Amino acid sequence: MAVRRECVGTKNYVDVDEEEDEKETEKEEESRRREKRKEEERGRVNGGKRRRKEEKEEEEGGERKIKRRKKTNEEMEEEGKHTGKQIKTRVLEIPNC
Repeated sequence: MAVRRECVGTKNYVDVDEEEDEKETEKEEESRRREKRKEEERGRVNGGKRRRKEEKEEEEGGERKIKRRKKTNEEMEEEGKHTGKQIKTRVLEIPNC
């Protein structure tokens, strides 16, 4: 028996044998499962990348380093420090000819 199946990305339909359609859907589902399994192995599902990094650091016996936040320009100016982003301007005198 034939089944109508929509072509991907178009509005065309193709008549496909029902058994072939089931085989294709099974293949697609299996490939999705494989991709999901690969992602889980990589540890990127649900913040796993950070978790993996923490586990690695625990194995090495090291503590996590605390990153220092870079101060904003306003904070630097409040402390009276030079921000490094000030523009130097020079006034050139042009003599009248």
